[in-house]
Amino acid sequence: MIEIVSNRKGGEKARKFQEYARQHIPYYAVFDPTQKLRGEILHFALHQSSYRPLNDFWMEDIHLGLRLWEGTYEGTKATWLRWCDDRENLIPTTAESRDNEKSRADRLAEKLRELGINPDE
Repeated sequence: MIEIVSNRKGGEKARKFQEYARQHIPYYAVFDPTQKLRGEILHFALHQSSYRPLNDFWMEDIHLGLRLWEGTYEGTKATWLRWCDDRENLIPTTAESRDNEKSRADRLAEKLRELGINPDE
């Protein structure tokens, strides 16, 4: 579960902790971009019937992590919460994957042209 803090009345570290623990949600992350709760991102893991803080970004059971990323997404420059691998490498968005594949295809086409092969044929 990922919560994004928008005000101090949200109960992210009280009422919601209890509710999500009751539902057996294994991981809980609180993204606090305006630092109303004293920290931009807080990670928790369910242990028995309550949440305990995680020391890092990694969620072992699902082989994913969360981290902050400064950049532009859909035309807006900001600090974003992004999925990452165990080395904190970002998992590409759909647009990033598409752009990476296009760049790769363009490089391959250029290499073929250098070898005298027309990639369009």
